[in-house]
Amino acid sequence: RYESGNNPWLKGMISTKANGIIGTGPRLQVTTTTARLNDKIEADFAAWSRAIGLAAKLRTMRLAQTRDGEAFAVLFSNPALATTIKIDLQIIEADCCRGDYRKTANDFEVDGIRYDQYGNPVAYYFASHPGGGDVSGKGTWIPAENVIHLFEQERPGQHRGIPELTQALPIIALHRRYMLAMVNKMENSANISGVIQTGELDGDDIDQLEDDSTFKPFNLPRGAFVPLPRGYRLQSHMMVNPTESQTDFAQQVKLEVAWSLGLPRNVAFGDSSEYNYSSGRMDYQAYDKNLSIERHNIETVCLAMIMRHWLREWWPQVQFRRQDPL
Repeated sequence: RYESGNNPWLKGMISTKANGIIGTGPRLQVTTTTARLNDKIEADFAAWSRAIGLAAKLRTMRLAQTRDGEAFAVLFSNPALATTIKIDLQIIEADCCRGDYRKTANDFEVDGIRYDQYGNPVAYYFASHPGGGDVSGKGTWIPAENVIHLFEQERPGQHRGIPELTQALPIIALHRRYMLAMVNKMENSANISGVIQTGELDGDDIDQLEDDSTFKPFNLPRGAFVPLPRGYRLQSHMMVNPTESQTDFAQQVKLEVAWSLGLPRNVAFGDSSEYNYSSGRMDYQAYDKNLSIERHNIETVCLAMIMRHWLREWWPQVQFRRQDPL
C-alpha cells in the first residue's frame, strides 16, 4: 500500500491492469429462445448495474487484489436504490475479515473464514478495521452465499490472498535508494565543493603553509567565489552523471515490476515509441491471454454469484407484472 500510494509508476501499472481487466464493466448477453425475454433481462441488468456502480466496484476489487492480495464484497438489500432490484454490493477491506480473538480457535476456522468438513466456506467474520477506534474485535458472521472473496490461490490449502507485488517490493526499494543517491549526487555537483591544493611554493609560502597545516573545512556561499590564500587553488570534485546507466537501471526495475503484474513493456510504460506495429501486437497477444484468464476468474468468482442473486429477485417481479407480458 505504501509503494502503490507513493510510486507513480507503480500506481499507473496497477490502475492499467485493473482497467484492462474490468473495462467499462460486464455486459450481459442472454441467449434463450425468447428474444423479448433476452432483451428484457439484458436491459434490466444494465440499468441495475449502472445504478449500483458495478463496474467501478469491480475495478476497486481488482485494485485491492493487486495491492492487498484479496478483496471482499457482501451482497445486501439496499432500499435506497431507484431500481426495482434492491440488491447492492458493499466492498469490504481485507483487514476487516479476521478471526475473533476473543474465542478459542476452531479447527474449521482460518483467519476469519469458517469452513465445513469438506473445505467449503460457510461464513465470513467481519469486524471493524484494526486501525479504527473500536478495539473490541466484535464483528458479525456473514453467510458465505452472500460474500464474494476474490483472490488468487497459488498453493494448496491457501485460504487468504497474497499481494501480487510482494516479489517486487525489494527491487522497488532498491530503485528508490538508487534514485535518491543520484539526486543527492547531482545536488552536490551543483554546489561549489572540492579540495584545496597548493601550487608551487617559495620560502615565504612554505612558512605560511606550516602555519595552516591543520586542515579546516569551510563553506563557500552558493553562487559566489571567494579569494583563497596565496599559493592555494580550488579543485572541484568530478561529478560524472551516468545518464545511460541510470536510465537502463530504472527501466530494468520497472520491467521486473511490470512482469510480476503480467504487463508487457509497452503497456506498463505507456510508450510504444521503440516498437514497430508487429512487435507491439505480438507483445499484446500474451497480455490479451492474461486478460482473458483474469476476466474468466472475475466471472466465476464474482459475476456468477451476483447474477444468481439478481435473477432470484428479478424473476418473481416479472411473474407478478402480468400487464407486461414477455
